[in-house]
Amino acid sequence: MEYLEGKLKCGCYAKTTFNPANYVLELCPLHKAALEMYEALQVALDFFTQYDIQQKVISGISLQLNEALAEGK
Repeated sequence: MEYLEGKLKCGCYAKTTFNPANYVLELCPLHKAALEMYEALQVALDFFTQYDIQQKVISGISLQLNEALAEGK
């Protein structure tokens, strides 16, 4: 089985075949921290996107209730 492998100047190392199951990646501390920051930001983005959607739903329901109350008067 033929492997492709490489190492960057920073210390990151990758070794793989064309099968993704055989992929090995070792990150240097800086790139590992950057990956962790990216993952944390992705979680925050998902949370705030969901929060924004919920706020829009609540605003829509509130608007409908106000319109219904105005029609009832």
